Amino acid sequence: MSTTATHTPGPWKAIKGMDEDPNRWGISVDGPMAYHIATIENGAPGDTLDTEAVNARLIAAAPDLLAALKGLQPIFTRL
Repeated sequence: MSTTATHTPGPWKAIKGMDEDPNRWGISVDGPMAYHIATIENGAPGDTLDTEAVNARLIAAAPDLLAALKGLQPIFTRL
C-alpha cells in the first residue's frame, strides 16, 4: 500500500454557480483545461450559503497549502 497521497493537481478555484444553481459553490481545476471536481453541499445544522463559500475557498486552497507544508518540512525535520 502506497503512503503517497495523490489528488487532482492544482491550482483549484472556488466557483459560484455550479450544477445549474446560481447559489451553489463548487471547485474546479483552474486553467485552460478547467473541469469541475467537487460540489459543496450544506450538510451541518446552521450551514448557510456563506458557509458554502468559505468551505469552497478553503478546499480550493488545498493544493497551495500542501505545497507550503511540504516546503516547511525540511525545517521541522532538523528541529
